[in-house]
Amino acid sequence: MPAAELKREPASIRKKRNRAIRGIEITAAVSLLLNVIQSVIIYMLQAGPI
Repeated sequence: MPAAELKREPASIRKKRNRAIRGIEITAAVSLLLNVIQSVIIYMLQAGPI
């Protein structure tokens, strides 16, 4: 059981890692949204007036 005790992390490290992961998820979502918007704009410009 001592090995299980060593694997536990302090709460501060857990919070920092969770915050970093959350930031990465938000960045990925914003990037994906901007990519979709950009592709729609490019499609509309190629198609001309609809």
